[in-house]
Amino acid sequence: DRIDRSADGKLVRIIDYKTGQAYSRPEKLRGGVSLQLPLYLKAVLDRLKNANLMNSLAQYVQILPDGSVKRHVIDGAQLEILEASLDLIVGTVSSLIQRGYFPPAHVKNACDYCDSAPACHKLSREKAAQVSGDVNLELIRRMWEEI
Repeated sequence: DRIDRSADGKLVRIIDYKTGQAYSRPEKLRGGVSLQLPLYLKAVLDRLKNANLMNSLAQYVQILPDGSVKRHVIDGAQLEILEASLDLIVGTVSSLIQRGYFPPAHVKNACDYCDSAPACHKLSREKAAQVSGDVNLELIRRMWEEI
């Protein structure tokens, strides 16, 4: 992985090299499941004050088995559209972490990429998602509905 900057510091390009699966629509947050590229871009732009949002991007560079390359990109314009949703997700997750709350949650296909999936029972995730009255779960539901 790397971060490239133009000589004047206004253009930023973040590259995350993938040899395996890469999510092909990084401009979709999927209720908080796909945050990597938008968070990378936001963090770098927050840190590098003279970087221009509209001229910057983050991308997965996926190296396919045949040696060809596929790129999945999120640019500054897309990040600007996602920023309110991204802030909501990060705020909600941060709040839950501070409370020590890590609920099992079933998100379609997310388990396919999770190293902990064998230790997590799908039925318990689905039951947790159906519980009503839990303030923490209500925060998560609200987050998913708004995004």
